Amino acid sequence: MKKPGFLLQFLLGLAVLVLASQTFILLIYNQKIRGDFRSETVARSRAALGILTSLAQDNLQAVFENKTAALAFSTQSGLNNKLLLFNPDGRLIADSEPALLGQGISLNNVERWQILRSPYNSLVKTNREGGHETLYYFTVFRIHGKVLGFLALGTPFDRVDAVLKNLFVTFLSISLALLITVFGSAFFYSRAFSRNIQRLIRNSTRFAQGLEYEKVFVEKPWELQLLAKAMNSMFDQLQDRIGTIRRQKNQLEAILEGMVEAVVVLNSRGKILTWNAAASRIFPVYTSPSGQNFLEVTRNSELDAVVRQLLNGEAKEAKANIHLHDLETTLSVQGAALHNNADELWGCVLVMSDISQLVRLEVVRRDFVANVSHELKTPITNILGYVETLESGALNEPNKAKHFLKIISRHAQRLNLIIEDLLILSKIENQQSLASKWESAVLQDVMTGAANVCHKKLTKKKILLAWAVPEDEVQGYFYPLLLEQALVNLLDNAVKFSPEGSQILLGLSSSGGEATLFVEDQGPGIPEKEKERIFERFYRTERGREKEGTGLGLAIVKHIIVLHRGRVQVESPPPHQKQGTRFSLIFPCQAPVTATDS
Repeated sequence: MKKPGFLLQFLLGLAVLVLASQTFILLIYNQKIRGDFRSETVARSRAALGILTSLAQDNLQAVFENKTAALAFSTQSGLNNKLLLFNPDGRLIADSEPALLGQGISLNNVERWQILRSPYNSLVKTNREGGHETLYYFTVFRIHGKVLGFLALGTPFDRVDAVLKNLFVTFLSISLALLITVFGSAFFYSRAFSRNIQRLIRNSTRFAQGLEYEKVFVEKPWELQLLAKAMNSMFDQLQDRIGTIRRQKNQLEAILEGMVEAVVVLNSRGKILTWNAAASRIFPVYTSPSGQNFLEVTRNSELDAVVRQLLNGEAKEAKANIHLHDLETTLSVQGAALHNNADELWGCVLVMSDISQLVRLEVVRRDFVANVSHELKTPITNILGYVETLESGALNEPNKAKHFLKIISRHAQRLNLIIEDLLILSKIENQQSLASKWESAVLQDVMTGAANVCHKKLTKKKILLAWAVPEDEVQGYFYPLLLEQALVNLLDNAVKFSPEGSQILLGLSSSGGEATLFVEDQGPGIPEKEKERIFERFYRTERGREKEGTGLGLAIVKHIIVLHRGRVQVESPPPHQKQGTRFSLIFPCQAPVTATDS
C-alpha cells in the first residue's frame, strides 16, 4: 500500500492539531463560564436569602409553624427564582411552584449536618428536574437560636446553557473560518514545499540509479533553499569523487589488462574478485570467473596450497614455481595477503608469470655450456697429450715429432673452427650490429661465391656440382655474406655425406616475392626422428659423429634464415628420389622497411 504523501500528512496533521486545540479551548472556556456563573449564583442566592429572612421573617415563621398555607406563601414570595422551605427533618413543606410540591428535592441527615456546621450555615446542591438543571442554595432559618427549618433558593441553568450554546455556535463558526483559512494557506504553501521536496527526492533517486543529477534551485522558504544548496553541493562533490574513482578504476583495469603477468585477487573465502586477460591466457575460461572458486577455475592443487597458506594467515607473502598439468608451462607465482585498516585479513593477490621460455632457455644454456665444454675439451686434451709426448722425448725423433705436430695442428684448427662458428652465431644473434648491412644483391652471385669457396672440397671427392637457376636474375635486399655463409655450410655438409663421384644440386627459384635456395645431395639421408634436432647447437646425427665438424653449421644456417624472416625446410629423401637430403632456404626478397630506409 502506498504511503500518503508529505502534503496530505501535513494537512491531516494540521487539521487534527487545530480541531484538538479548538476543542480543548472550548471545553476549558465552557468550564470557566459555568464555574463563574455558579459562583455568582451562590453569592446572589446568599444575599437574596439574607434579605428574604430579614424582611419576611414573620411570614416565614408562620409558614414553618403551619399558621399560613402554602398557597399564600407562593403568591407572597415575590421572587423570580424558585424558593423551597424544609422543616427541621428535611421534608419539603413549601414550594414557590405549588404544582411541583412533593416532586422536588429533600435533605438527608448528612446534608442537614453540613448546613448546620458550615461557616455560612449553607449548602450548594445541583438537581436535574424535568430535563432542566437547577442549582439550589440551602441555608438554615432560626428564631431566637431555634432551628425552625431550612430555606433553599433554586436558580435554573437554562440561561447559562443558552449562552454557552450561542457561544459554541459562534466559536465553531470562527473556528471553521479559521480552519478553512489555515488550510488554504497551508495547502498552497505546503504544495510548493512538497513539490520542491519531490524534486529533490526524484533527483536523488536518479543519481542513485546512475543517471545525471539535475540541480534544484529554491527561493522560498529559506530552510528549503539551504537544503537544496547543500544537496547540490553534496552531489557536485559526489560526482567529482565518483569521476575520480571511475578514472582510477579504468586506469587500474587498463594497467591490469596490459600486464604480461597474470593478476588474480581473491577474497577471504577463495572467491575470485579480479581476473585480468593474462590470467585468461594461462587458464582459458569461457565466461567471467568473478565469484567462482579459484581452485575450480585453475584445477591446480599447488596453486591452491599457496592460496590456503596466505588466507589461513600462515604467511604474509609466498613464492613458488609451479608446473601446470600440460607439463610445458611453468609459472612463477608471487602472492601477498591483503589486510584492511584494522589489520583484518580480507583476501590475497597472486601475480603469476609464465617463465616457461626462461626455463627452456636455461636448459638450452646448460646444454650449450656442457656441449661447448665437451667440444673444446676433446681437442685441448689431445693437444696437451701430444705436447707432453713431445716433451717426453719425441722431439728427438723427427718422424714422430712431425706426426704429432700434424695432429696438434688439426686439433688446433678444430678449436679455431668452433670459435669462429660461435663468433658467427653471436654476430647473427646481435642483430643491431647487422642492421646497416642490408644490401641489394643478386642471388645467383651469392650462389657462385659459395660454390667457389667449396670448389676444392668438391674436386677432392670428385663430386659434380649441378645448377638449377632461372635465366632472369633474382634480386632483392639481403645480407649477402650471411646468405653465402649459409650456402657454404649446406654445401659443406652435402660434401661430407655424399659418396665419392656423386652429384650435388644447387638451385634457386622465386615466386610471390619469395626466393628459395636449395642444396640437394645423394647421401644416406636423415632419419625422421632426428629432423627436429639437427638445428640444435652441437647436435650431431649418428652418422655425423663419424665426420669432422663443429656441430654448429646447421644452427648457423637456421639463425641466418630467421634473420631474413624466412624458414628452413628439410626433405629426406627429396621429391622423386630414393635417398639423399634437400635443404631449402625460403625467405622474402624485400628487406624490412626500417632496413631499406636506413
